[in-house]
Amino acid sequence: MRSRLWVGWTAGATLAVFAYFFVLPTKDAQTVAYDLLGTATIAAMLVGIKINAPVRRLPWYLMTAGMALWVGGDMIWSSDALLLHRDAPFPGVADILYLASYPALLAGLMLVIRGRTPGGDRAALLDALTVTGGAGLLSWAFLIEPNLVQGSASLAESVVSAAYPLVDVVMLGVLVRLLFVPEGYRWAALRLLGLALLSTLIADVGFSVISFTSYVETGSWVDTGWLFFYVFSGAALLHPSMRRLPEPAQPTSTEGALRHARFALVSAASLLAPAVLWIQSARGHVQYLPVIATTSVVMFLLVLARMAGLLRGVESAASDLRSKGEQLEAALAELRESERARTQLLDGTVRATEAERARIASDLHDGPIQRLSEVTFSIERLRRQVGRGETVEAAPLIERIAEGVSGEISGLRRVMTELRPAALSEHGLESAVRDHVDALRKKTNVACALEITINHPLDPDLESVIYRVIQEGLTNVSKHAHARMVSVRVATRGNGVELRVDDDGVGFAIEDQAQLLRDGHFGLAGMRQRVETAGGRWQVRSAPGSGTTLSAWIPYGSKESEADESDEVAS
Repeated sequence: MRSRLWVGWTAGATLAVFAYFFVLPTKDAQTVAYDLLGTATIAAMLVGIKINAPVRRLPWYLMTAGMALWVGGDMIWSSDALLLHRDAPFPGVADILYLASYPALLAGLMLVIRGRTPGGDRAALLDALTVTGGAGLLSWAFLIEPNLVQGSASLAESVVSAAYPLVDVVMLGVLVRLLFVPEGYRWAALRLLGLALLSTLIADVGFSVISFTSYVETGSWVDTGWLFFYVFSGAALLHPSMRRLPEPAQPTSTEGALRHARFALVSAASLLAPAVLWIQSARGHVQYLPVIATTSVVMFLLVLARMAGLLRGVESAASDLRSKGEQLEAALAELRESERARTQLLDGTVRATEAERARIASDLHDGPIQRLSEVTFSIERLRRQVGRGETVEAAPLIERIAEGVSGEISGLRRVMTELRPAALSEHGLESAVRDHVDALRKKTNVACALEITINHPLDPDLESVIYRVIQEGLTNVSKHAHARMVSVRVATRGNGVELRVDDDGVGFAIEDQAQLLRDGHFGLAGMRQRVETAGGRWQVRSAPGSGTTLSAWIPYGSKESEADESDEVAS
């Protein structure tokens, strides 16, 4: 309904303008129609505020008040023509109302600008002032100055005549400032407001130019501008987009094109001062040269301030670019270092795995295999003795064979325990960790504290990862920490298990981890790889003389479950 309403108003009001010029037979009829359209515009603006219900209504009420003052001036002027059959006195009450309408309109527009750029826009303000300065110089040279020097006009007439183009220049500056707001060209209500103000500015300038040589009668082409001021003002407030117009603006994809148009407009305005000087010099009117020179200096300073702002923007962008480049270089260096560490870890892991396999093979060859070979020879001797019926001599041999087999079974069990502790397979993680902690306490006399709180069933792979990380952490404590006390904590947290190993030993510098890896110490890197491979998070905190804390969080199942874990690794 709102869309149809503003379209209907625009079409109907435009038809009224057509009828004003081509249908109405007399000047009096045109005068009445003129005032009726103005009154209808006030009603349309109030209806637009009502049905569109903007959050901020004050700007629109101020514009409507300005329109009411303007229409009031029209009615005073019309009453002199229709009722008193005379030309309206100049200056008179109508002029007071006309001039009073501008502050209300300007206040409403400024509130819209403030709403769309709450933080201010220094660049747009400087550009608008530059355009205003150029337009003001034109207005001074061709409208204000001629009114001031008219010999037949009284002081009041000269001042009021000069006031109209002056407020028009101010209105132009506000209009330019409004259109320089980012996203300004997107809103139909703003475009309609711009057309309304542009229409009245054209009409005011035309009226001032014509009035130098002749009287402007009702039905003149100048009325077109003021009539469409009514048409577009009513349409602007009836359009649904007016409710969002005073909201903060956002840059759009057309901002670049608008920036070029803005630059062209400001450049043209900055050239108006020398153009006016050349024209006035050609006409022989150089008595107001100080005004032109002062305006030129002001505009030069405005352009200089604008260039300084652009330079600061370029410097800021360059600084941001340098900062981002430094951050990128640091990230790349960190990535390269991480890649080197991973490569070294992989090589070390492969070498350690091969060495461990070689050790196990050697242990099996030198131990169980050799001794089992001896058992095989003993069994062969036993077979021959039994074959010869030497049963008495066979008894001691059988006993030695049984002892040898039993010993090799124990040895193989030790190898199996190294590969995967029996307690981990048979009794679970808690028992295996307790056995390992007890073994460390007996071996090193380090005070050990253990806390295990697990209320979620763990799969064997996760138990193995947790056990190996704790095992390696305690191995590091026994070999390097020279600690008096170590604590181990394993607890369910969120969708995973958190583990932590603390010691009060000598500690080390965190930045030395890369050097440790290069020197072949793969303990910390191996623990980190185990945790991250399982989809977990890993953290090491240490400092020389301050002990070491190893902490990790590992999800129950897949890596995807880590996304549900909102807590960080324990600090």
